Amino acid sequence: MNARIPLLKAADIGSRQVVRIGLWWSRGQLAPGFEAYNAGFEEARELLTAAAGRHPATVTVYDAVTEDEGLDLYEQSVKPSASPGESSWWDYRISGVFGSRQHPGCWTGRAVPLLLMHFDGAPAPYAVPHEERREHDGSHERQVRTILDVLRMLNPAEQERLFGTQLLPGGGGG
Repeated sequence: MNARIPLLKAADIGSRQVVRIGLWWSRGQLAPGFEAYNAGFEEARELLTAAAGRHPATVTVYDAVTEDEGLDLYEQSVKPSASPGESSWWDYRISGVFGSRQHPGCWTGRAVPLLLMHFDGAPAPYAVPHEERREHDGSHERQVRTILDVLRMLNPAEQERLFGTQLLPGGGGG
């Protein structure tokens, strides 16, 4: 019998080294109605674009994602990393972020940009944005984790290495 590997938590990000980062988005495709998922995207895109110039083997930015490419990304990378069941590795929810129940993945990399972060020792990429389920006063609530949120969660040494600066928790670089 296979032992279940514990899900990795967002809090684990600060203790891991980034191996590879990919950002997929489409110019002119960010759509109204997705503001919660796309908050801070321009700042994150600028940081990642500059990082890709400094570290092209580690950071890649794709700025023209077709619908078919987005669906492939969703099925091959996003869904296996977060879906319930034996294939999930990270503790978050993606349904409703990158598509609908009838059309899963249809917004991946287009209306909603996708960041895939590969960390040392992590068996699957960390897909962002997503929703994290939290218990609060006996009820469950969901918190959206954006691309910029996750870049700010990297440990200070990783931020310096990738972006040349440390990111402030509630604002831009230092």
